[in-house]
Amino acid sequence: MSETAQPPPLPPNSKPPSKTKYIVIGAVIGGAIIMLALAFLGSIATPKGQACLATGDLDQIPVPTTSENLHRFINFANTDNPRGTESLVLNGQMFRVPSGTRVRVASFGLAETKVDILEGAYAGQFGYVSSEWIRYK
Repeated sequence: MSETAQPPPLPPNSKPPSKTKYIVIGAVIGGAIIMLALAFLGSIATPKGQACLATGDLDQIPVPTTSENLHRFINFANTDNPRGTESLVLNGQMFRVPSGTRVRVASFGLAETKVDILEGAYAGQFGYVSSEWIRYK
């Protein structure tokens, strides 16, 4: 009969070889790959050019003053409630700017974007708009 080779027994009071070293090396390499990927995606996702507000069908762009007011405006618009929309304007919770108004994007989100108005009567004011209303020239 042939005997298969057995590894030599471990000396007393010793531990099997640790895999911790390999786990740490893998984590460092994985982290580096993730950081490089995020840097690359950030560089290609950054829009180029001057931001402005525009939609396909509005001459005046509504700019609510807070995120909560943007949600109120959207609810009024979805329920076809022009009185609710006008109440936001009358109470100073929303203003309107002409389509094409230049803005600086203060923070960009998937659904809403905080903008700083750069020109016109509301220059210097911040507001919140639907992210799809941001255009780059």
